[in-house]
Amino acid sequence: MSEALPPEEGKEPEEGGDSSFDANDIDDLALPEEAKQILEAVPAPQRKAVKALIAVSITRFRGPLPHPDTMRAYDEIVKGSADRIITIFEEQSRHRMRMEEVRENAMHRQFNKAQNSGLIVALSFLAVAGTLVGLGHEISGTILGSIDLVGLVALFVLRRPPSKGAD
Repeated sequence: MSEALPPEEGKEPEEGGDSSFDANDIDDLALPEEAKQILEAVPAPQRKAVKALIAVSITRFRGPLPHPDTMRAYDEIVKGSADRIITIFEEQSRHRMRMEEVRENAMHRQFNKAQNSGLIVALSFLAVAGTLVGLGHEISGTILGSIDLVGLVALFVLRRPPSKGAD
């Protein structure tokens, strides 16, 4: 499905290139019949320039898989290759989704461990503060207990679990 392109003006065709492009030959261009008919209606002096522009036009395609025409071409060369490409794409997608799930679960486990560890430390300090107050060190116990309560509030109220996509 490759078309012969005209050499650039003032340049020799590259080695191995096809210098036999004839812009007057509509049939050499892979155009739908309707486009060929429209091209026939273009006045002869402009037709050559229009054909040259058509011959060098570029089609862009963006997507996770090759363009359907490219897939068909692969399949013509090696039977079943288009199916293999799609299968590989599906397997890669499943793998990526599994890896995202594993990462997400690990982040949440880490968050829960941090929360539990923080709770143990805060409760330990609260117990020490209570012991200090019970032993007659009210000011020290109150200060330690107050700081501890502020830490507990910060631990559970201000801290948010990691969100998906956060690094």
